Amino acid sequence: MLYSAIAVYEPLTVYAREWISAHLADQLEKCLIEQLASRNRVLELMREVFASAETVQAKTD
Repeated sequence: MLYSAIAVYEPLTVYAREWISAHLADQLEKCLIEQLASRNRVLELMREVFASAETVQAKTD
């Protein structure tokens, strides 16, 4: 879902800047920046989880 939002906001921002208004493009760009920041944070957390020496072991009953 996050990558879909980024894929939508990026071309919309360019289109808005070229054809509609700079103000609208600025608003879309803010949304794009927020989406990219969220994606980067998720990737950081995933790296931390996979780099952790602590793992969850499956328990057999």
